[in-house]
Order: sequence, then structure tokens, then C-alpha cells
Amino acid sequence: MPGNILELVLEILIDEQWHDMEEIARRTGVSPWKMQIMTDFLAKYHLIRQSTKKPRVKISHRFAEFLRAIPPFDTKKKPVRVTKGR
Repeated sequence: MPGNILELVLEILIDEQWHDMEEIARRTGVSPWKMQIMTDFLAKYHLIRQSTKKPRVKISHRFAEFLRAIPPFDTKKKPVRVTKGR
């Protein structure tokens, strides 16, 4: 289970389909105006696309590929320290 709101939003968007802003706000428990601030930020850096006709968003293909390539972030695990061999 995701640990924060951004993870919840990305979990919804990872399917690369269009999603209504109201749907995302309802599923994450975030107010619509906070959702708008978050999606404006993600769109500014081309991580998602915003529809010009309807209040909906879609993750960019490249960002979705990136997210799928990295392991899920688990905040309960301690960070692994990488050390150089002797």
C-alpha cells in the first residue's frame, strides 16, 4: 500500500489512461484544489498531461516506464548503504 498521497496518485495513473480529477481526488481523499496544485506541478515538468477540454490527467509514457523500472519504495525498510569493496 502506498505511503503518501503522491504514491496513491501515481498508482492510479500508472495505467496510462485518462483519469478525471474528481475521481482521483475521491480515491485519494485529497481535496480537488490540492489535487489541482499537485497535477499542475507534475504537468509543469511533463510527468503528466492535462486535458484542455475536461478536468482529467494522464501520466506520460516515459514517466510510467521509469516508475515501472524502479522497485516500489518501502518506507519501513532501512536504506541500504553501498560501500566500495576493499
